[in-house]
Amino acid sequence: MSRSEEAHRKWWNELPTFPITLFQAMRLYEYSATDPTGVTVGKTWRRHDGSFDHIFIRQGGTPRWVICRYEEAPDEMRRVRKEGTLNEYAMVPVKMCKRAMYRPVIRVRATSVRVDNQGSMLQHA
Repeated sequence: MSRSEEAHRKWWNELPTFPITLFQAMRLYEYSATDPTGVTVGKTWRRHDGSFDHIFIRQGGTPRWVICRYEEAPDEMRRVRKEGTLNEYAMVPVKMCKRAMYRPVIRVRATSVRVDNQGSMLQHA
């Protein structure tokens, strides 16, 4: 299922932001074609969304980076067979995770610049 560039851009711009340095982003594992194995709250990875959608790319779409993270979700009630029985069941809460997606905002350290009263640059620090 391919989407238009406009819809993809709109979706990406509406994602919550995730401040991160370039170094931190590059250290994250990349899962652009799959999801990571093991669902653990706090697991974070980067995804080049749209990079494996060949129809989207052929139509001029631009893949965009997103940061994904498993976060806590409300417990879900599941029906589980009681131990040692064949026909007796109980409803038990099961811890659940949800996948959240964020738009990365790369943080960079700016150098300080001093200016005089007229706005002229004096020195780089």
